[in-house]
Amino acid sequence: MSLVTRAWNQARQRRPDAGQPADSISEPVYYKQILTYSVIVVVAGPLLVWAALILPGW
Repeated sequence: MSLVTRAWNQARQRRPDAGQPADSISEPVYYKQILTYSVIVVVAGPLLVWAALILPGW
């Protein structure tokens, strides 16, 4: 069992109702959505910071 799966299961045991929406999708789909979101944050985050801090001074 992966670390993420173990943490997810522990959170659901503490608050069984907290995992309701995530239970409606399969685990691989959930991981794909998390990975996609992470890639967007890693790529777009630095670009937005650059645009806000560096670009106005040009």
